[in-house]
Amino acid sequence: MKEKFLALVHRHKLPAFLVAVVGLAAVLVSVSISVYYSSGAYQLDLSRPEYKGVRSQIERDKKTDDTFDTQGAVDAATLDDFLGRYQQEADKALKADAYGTDVLSNEQLGI
Repeated sequence: MKEKFLALVHRHKLPAFLVAVVGLAAVLVSVSISVYYSSGAYQLDLSRPEYKGVRSQIERDKKTDDTFDTQGAVDAATLDDFLGRYQQEADKALKADAYGTDVLSNEQLGI
């Protein structure tokens, strides 16, 4: 029986491979969905349709909401502001000690 099955798989390699890949994908998706619900992460997902009314009540933190306007003009002042921010972040990245013992410390991670 086993030899017949292996001969059939060997004869039809591509369809057998596709069936195996789809089966493996289904198993992995099932595991990930079960972990998503069992861990409680689904309660934090505001993109779900039942939270449509709650999304408008979200308040952004003003000290961390330092972003550029999506519809704003691009002029010299905006470019200077961007380049200044970019240089600050580049300096942080260059000063980071990638081979130190505290690579995952809060200071190194910027949190």
